[in-house]
Amino acid sequence: MYDDINLLEYVYQTAKSSQEIIARIIKLNLDNSMYNEILKNEFNNNKKISSSASLMLKRRNKNPKELSIFSKMITYMAVKKNITENKRNEDIINIVAQNSNQIIDELSMKLKESKIKSKSISNLIQRYIYFENETLEKINLLI
Repeated sequence: MYDDINLLEYVYQTAKSSQEIIARIIKLNLDNSMYNEILKNEFNNNKKISSSASLMLKRRNKNPKELSIFSKMITYMAVKKNITENKRNEDIINIVAQNSNQIIDELSMKLKESKIKSKSISNLIQRYIYFENETLEKINLLI
């Protein structure tokens, strides 16, 4: 069971981690401008979500728990490994799709398992799920 604070911290860290992954992929300068547009949009959406979660935590007198150096290293190494093994743009954009699917599944599960007291937290999670579904739809149109 998750309380409001734990959910906000989870949302914050998930969005921050996704930003890290997408930033690494953006640096690849994929040859497809549509892919680059999807990546930038996904990065900005995750930035908005993490900022909103951070503000909600601060309003509850909690500072957001930043990603540890270890988590950042794991993210970097996982992305680097996947990119080294998957050189085609389609394979690389599929990494983003897999990440979006995982976020949707985990957030949906947490939404069902928790007793959220705050409507604003529920709205934030639903907005995050919406953004991720939107990203998947755009990727599916291109692949």
